[in-house]
Amino acid sequence: MIYFATIHHNTSQFIRMQEKYIDRYTSEPYKIYRALHIPDAEDFPDTEQILNFDISGELNQHWFRLNYLSDRIMKVANDEDILVFIDGDAFPSNEWVPLLKEALSSNEIYAVERRENPEPLMMDCQKPYPHPCFFSTTVKFWRTNNLSWQLNPALQAETCGALLKMQMDLEGWTNKPLLRSNAIDVHPLYFGIYGSCIYHHGCGNRQHQSYDSIDIWNRPDMEGRDLDQLTNITGFNRDLSRLVFDAIEKDDSFINNFFMGIK
Repeated sequence: MIYFATIHHNTSQFIRMQEKYIDRYTSEPYKIYRALHIPDAEDFPDTEQILNFDISGELNQHWFRLNYLSDRIMKVANDEDILVFIDGDAFPSNEWVPLLKEALSSNEIYAVERRENPEPLMMDCQKPYPHPCFFSTTVKFWRTNNLSWQLNPALQAETCGALLKMQMDLEGWTNKPLLRSNAIDVHPLYFGIYGSCIYHHGCGNRQHQSYDSIDIWNRPDMEGRDLDQLTNITGFNRDLSRLVFDAIEKDDSFINNFFMGIK
């Protein structure tokens, strides 16, 4: 069994899209544990494959909500099952289960590394870290090592995955990284294909803040600026996000044809 842990925050627009692509490209039995902090949560009832959790009253921190879901999965999953953390605006774009099995046969983790995103304020020992937009391992590995997405601001580890990276290096664990593999880029970070099998829209669940480290550090004169005030950048990113989302929604082949360059 494959257990997906995913969070949908502020918007429900990716829920049905994520369901469709997970089902299309996941060739083994699966269940989705879905945390919802959205206005229309009642429109998404539980099914045999999907369990929903209202997290509107829980701590509004990404790391906490990931741990919230993994704790519930650990109560029912078997050691041989697979645990997948995946962002609400991410989903498979190609057959991925054989790639996962091959990766986990010789590595403890199979996860995205967003090496294209400069994060100079993080310590070198924390990079590149396994990113929670797609992170997979066995239930046994997660459970046996009591793993967590906990943060530690004292170590400048205020990003999910930074402490896991340090623990990986300490213990000698390895990640088979899924790296950006786009045939075409319309943004240097968003709308990414990773390992030729996972799509990550980027900023889909935080449309109020439609920028990332790359939007600052790739523009040297922007260092120290508040990009929330630079609407020509953030507004363009939001418009581009809507344009790409609409194209994916209207055309089942768009991701494969446009971003992956395959039929």
